[in-house]
Amino acid sequence: MADKGPYANMRSGRFSIPKFTTLPSDLEAMRNMSPSEKDAYAERKLLEHKRALFQEFEVNRQQAIIESLVARCFNHCIQKPGPKMTTGQKRCVADCTDNMLGYQTAMMAMLVERAKRNKKTLRATDWGTMRR
Repeated sequence: MADKGPYANMRSGRFSIPKFTTLPSDLEAMRNMSPSEKDAYAERKLLEHKRALFQEFEVNRQQAIIESLVARCFNHCIQKPGPKMTTGQKRCVADCTDNMLGYQTAMMAMLVERAKRNKKTLRATDWGTMRR
């Protein structure tokens, strides 16, 4: 089976230490670096891997949300499952899912806006008076 990259285990839900295939060449390149260059290089690599992990977690979270929405809509629209879905049932699931995603998008936009307002409010206050 072909290697799918250092984060392949995450796609299947199993989490383990990533297998970094570029490590030997990185070590070879690091031999000629000064200690400060090595530190900076290691920080860059760590940041790259953190970003990749965050992206994987975000993709998994979004997939879970969509699966949950589709399951909810399926349960709402299909009371008596049969061998085939009717056109009306398919339309109901599609419309329900679209509506739920629209509501979720609007809710997230509202929460982001609220967080921005709260951040501005906190910046405008005197931090010294907020401590107890």
